[in-house]
Amino acid sequence: MPVRSNKIVLFIALIFAITLFYGCTLPRIVIDPSKKTEVEEKEEVKRPKRAPIKRVLRLHPLEPRYSEYSILGGRLIMENKDMKVTMHQLRSCCMSKKRNLINDLFERDFVLMQLTIKNKTKKRITYNPSHTYLLAGKMDYKKPLNYTDLYDIVSREDDGVLPEIKLSRLRGKYYDLNTSVAPGGRVSKILIFRKLTKNSNKSKAILKLNEIYIGTKTRSVSYLFRVREEAVIE
Repeated sequence: MPVRSNKIVLFIALIFAITLFYGCTLPRIVIDPSKKTEVEEKEEVKRPKRAPIKRVLRLHPLEPRYSEYSILGGRLIMENKDMKVTMHQLRSCCMSKKRNLINDLFERDFVLMQLTIKNKTKKRITYNPSHTYLLAGKMDYKKPLNYTDLYDIVSREDDGVLPEIKLSRLRGKYYDLNTSVAPGGRVSKILIFRKLTKNSNKSKAILKLNEIYIGTKTRSVSYLFRVREEAVIE
């Protein structure tokens, strides 16, 4: 037993000398009651927590087929002698640093499309979102949400904030009823759709704006997309 004890003492002295020389961390030595010997205690290494990742379905623009249409920086553009209509999906909340309804809609994976209409004529352009629809695949059909739809969504939340107050912060930022664009003017707002269904993944999608009035004549505009799943860090 004395010989074994001397070996343990020499081992501890050697570790201590190496620590002083190289600046290493001295291992913690404890007594193992079951074996009545000194053993090294391994400290648990704490690794930094990784940000949670979720899968989200998003719309990716497809190359336009007609001369009036083009794609630039992820934006789909329809332009002729009467107007320029640009469409792209918002990827993150960029309207305000403060928490608002837009943040909540992003967290719920709602589809938010920025629609910009530029009037190039001397006549008034009128756009009614009720004539617009989004169809992904064959069955995932959606209409833009209006004030009544959004009111129904926020009224279910029990956070002490009146629905009217929440919606008042979005006034003028999303398409609800008829929107008029004066001659030479420009309007840019958000179209809000509910989240895409899982079955629409990898399918084609069309976003169609029917009956845009240019004076008394009408025009429809269509945009094509591919639905793809993306990894998003929460």
